[in-house]
Formats: sequence, structure tokens, C-alpha cells
Amino acid sequence: KHWSPPKEDSCPRLLIDQTSRKPYKRQTEDDGPLNQVLIQTSDGRQVDISECSPIINASKPFHLFRVYHDSGDSEAKEFIEKVINQEVGHVS
Repeated sequence: KHWSPPKEDSCPRLLIDQTSRKPYKRQTEDDGPLNQVLIQTSDGRQVDISECSPIINASKPFHLFRVYHDSGDSEAKEFIEKVINQEVGHVS
């Protein structure tokens, strides 16, 4: 049995989106100044915070996976919650 209807002309009950993002963009990686944090050093220079913070400098991209459903589709919501609970149980 298929969970979603097999009809070609019907709208999908679930929309899936995934991407990767960097938690911090260094000044050379983006044109917009609002995406960087500049700090003033004791000698008066302005530097990107990643140059002074080993934590920011070591940050890695994170991955997003999103699923959308109609708010009135309780069966779809239950299905999504079931899959999430099963997958979270596999993470150690």
C-alpha cells in the first residue's frame, strides 16, 4: 500500500526541502557587511571575529532537512512525527 495517492494530477501531501548552511560567514565569503562581526583589537585594528575565536574558526556547516504538510492533514503530520521518532532513535 502506498501512503501517498498514486495519481499524477494530485498535489503532493508532503513537500521536502534540504540544504547546508555555514554558521558564520567570514568577511571574504560574503559581500554583505551585516553577515560579519568585526572586533577592534587592542592595537586598534578591526579584524573578523573568526581570526580571534578558535570556536568560530572551527565551526562546520550544518545540514537542514524540512518537511511541510497542510495543517489540516493530521495523517501526514502523524506520519512525519513517526518517521522523526524512528530516526531520532537511531542517533547515538
